[in-house]
Amino acid sequence: MANAVLFLSGWLVDRLLFLKRFKTWIEGRLLNHQVTMWIHRLNFVVIALIWLHVHLIPRLGIVPGFRLTFDIYTGVTIILYCWWKLKVSRSYSTAIVKENISLGSSMQKLTLQFKAGKENYRAGDFYFLAFKRVKGVSKEPHPFSVSSAPRNNPHEVSFMIHQLGDFTRQIIKVPVGAKVKLEGPFGLFDREVQNSEVPLILYGLGSGVAPLISLAQQYAGTKQLHLIWSGPQINNPSYQKILGELKKKGVKVDVQIHRFLATDLIRIISSNELKQGKVIIVGSASRILDVRRRLRKLGFSKDRLIDERLTL
Repeated sequence: MANAVLFLSGWLVDRLLFLKRFKTWIEGRLLNHQVTMWIHRLNFVVIALIWLHVHLIPRLGIVPGFRLTFDIYTGVTIILYCWWKLKVSRSYSTAIVKENISLGSSMQKLTLQFKAGKENYRAGDFYFLAFKRVKGVSKEPHPFSVSSAPRNNPHEVSFMIHQLGDFTRQIIKVPVGAKVKLEGPFGLFDREVQNSEVPLILYGLGSGVAPLISLAQQYAGTKQLHLIWSGPQINNPSYQKILGELKKKGVKVDVQIHRFLATDLIRIISSNELKQGKVIIVGSASRILDVRRRLRKLGFSKDRLIDERLTL
């Protein structure tokens, strides 16, 4: 129960600061990503024990049709899960590491190359990456948002990976030429931007800027875009170069290290954006909730706020 509250459901953790700090403390000292994945897999053991428990209690057998109904529901659930896993396994694609370079003390740029014509991702998508034969790197799949634009090169995809956790700190060990298994792509941002006829604000919080940079690069010059980003990485030379190129292509850019206050947002958001624009927000769940409250107070309705909360 406690594990589910802290690690599977973000509703309380995102809203109560002391729970968030406690979760961060546990993750840093006791439960790394690999251990957490195995704890989640214990759910299968729990299901098996529940099934056994039901069949060993004599009084439950007295109830007409109870065990049969229970077995049918259990069987259907297991079959649907196996079907889903089979479907997902067939959707895997593979690539090789073309480039893995350091962009500072805490950031890596990982570029993967697909076989020609074998992949078709969209701007702002994300993949689950798994490195199966790299010593010192976990084999478990981990989600990363793309930071590249398919219009530049549809057969390559790049990720700006911030070394914030135990898994991401291992990325530096991945050699050029290593094989990578990708599950995905997933995401709806590209469709949202492509179909929009109103001004779009791309609001990035820390490392959440990656998919927004992908969208900005893809639609610069064709859509009315405004990139807002707060985070300590804004002074990184690689990001500075990307932001400079976006400005040249007509994207409005506002960045600063510290989070934007309500007074800052009033200053940088135009009256047209405030009246008609949509906002796509990406970042940690707790910070997104804070940004949504500020934007609502400025006059943005709920239906004009779209977000993706980075919880893994």
